[in-house]
Amino acid sequence: MKSYGLSDTTKFPRISKPVELIRTTYDVVVIGSGYGGGVAASRMARAGQNVCVLERGEERWPGEYPSGMMEAVKELYVSGQIKHDLGFGKEVEMGKKNGLYRLVLGEGQNAFVGNGLGGTSLLNANVFLKTDEGTMGLHYWPKELRGPGALDEGYGRAEEMLEPAEYPQEWPELAKLNMLRRQANALGWRTKFRRVKQTTRFGPGPNKVGVEMNASALTGQDSTGVNDGSKSSTLVNYLADAWYWGAEMFCGCEVRYVLPHPDEEIGGYLVFYAWLGAGIDAFGQRLYDDLMWVHARKCVFLGAGSLGTTEILLRSKSMGLGMSDTVGNG
Repeated sequence: MKSYGLSDTTKFPRISKPVELIRTTYDVVVIGSGYGGGVAASRMARAGQNVCVLERGEERWPGEYPSGMMEAVKELYVSGQIKHDLGFGKEVEMGKKNGLYRLVLGEGQNAFVGNGLGGTSLLNANVFLKTDEGTMGLHYWPKELRGPGALDEGYGRAEEMLEPAEYPQEWPELAKLNMLRRQANALGWRTKFRRVKQTTRFGPGPNKVGVEMNASALTGQDSTGVNDGSKSSTLVNYLADAWYWGAEMFCGCEVRYVLPHPDEEIGGYLVFYAWLGAGIDAFGQRLYDDLMWVHARKCVFLGAGSLGTTEILLRSKSMGLGMSDTVGNG
């Protein structure tokens, strides 16, 4: 696979296509392009499947993320419920619907997620940690995932692709790292403190799929989009890999619901989505009055995050897609 430098964004290929070029039918449709969606697209494309990826946000490469407050505010979309004089529950929705940052407001807890090709991986802290077996042993998980070491093979594959590394000892001291060390000492956890692996590049060179990466410039922009080309988001690994193997990706597509194809002989599913790039979102609800669709012959992967996937499933259920009553509960 050809390598692309990160110092000049004009060297990047655009791995997404205009929505006008979407075909009516694919073997597989992947909804979302973050961790779940990116991995699914890569695996299915490598397996020779005809893959379509639908992402609500835009395609942005390092050098194209906001670097100041005013730029960031323009990319913010806020939705959910806020408190008002009569209590909790006033609905709010404002900002750029397919902006890079989405803040979802809720009672007692808010969620900050990423919109863009690469999903929230564009905005996370890049920490590579394995879940402890005590947590994975809880009855909530499928029995196949509960046993000791059940996820080891998956962790190994992820580590091979992401190439995580610890923050180098010889690099400058970090205020946050020193603070965490002092807190561990105060709690009597001195021996447990360690530098965890993170999917940040500390040296230049191509990554696992051939995308040229830079060493971290310690910008501290992880939660707004790292412009120095050191962040191993799904954009530069799993999605780049999926693109190399023939997956087609389309941005500005907000999936609303999924239904079985009405013709049982044809089979598969129809994925209905609104195209945000059409500009019709300026007219409010009209955005969802006339949806587009794409046919998945074999299967649909929902990788739209904990909130997005559940929202799509519940809306699909209300439209007639059969599923368990436990979806959306607990």
